[in-house]
Amino acid sequence: MMDLCSHCRLIRFAALLPLILSILTVGGCSSKKKVNLSGKVIYKGQPVRPGYVQIFDSQGTILSAADLNEDGTFTATDIPPGEVQVIVRPLSKSVPISRKYQDLKTSDLRYTITPSTNHLEIELQ
Repeated sequence: MMDLCSHCRLIRFAALLPLILSILTVGGCSSKKKVNLSGKVIYKGQPVRPGYVQIFDSQGTILSAADLNEDGTFTATDIPPGEVQVIVRPLSKSVPISRKYQDLKTSDLRYTITPSTNHLEIELQ
């Protein structure tokens, strides 16, 4: 039986695997300036944690993934400007956010990233 830490590491690795593969296959072909985002995820005024966020482009390709810190903050790196969709995945069932935010097909967390975007405040309903 896996302990909780091993399980969390396995989940994080599985979440980052598509990002690693896309970096290896694309290899920096984009000429657009990439953006580093800081952000915070809150639900009912409280930070969402522990967990992670994933950021996808409009075609559903993962662009970045970031852990949620104790205060609900995250830092996502190397995001090209454009339309993105975000999913939030808490690692604890004690964070009762809607399942719609956890699935790319149902998440309505969509944002336009510009070269001057440097922060996302994500407030879940």
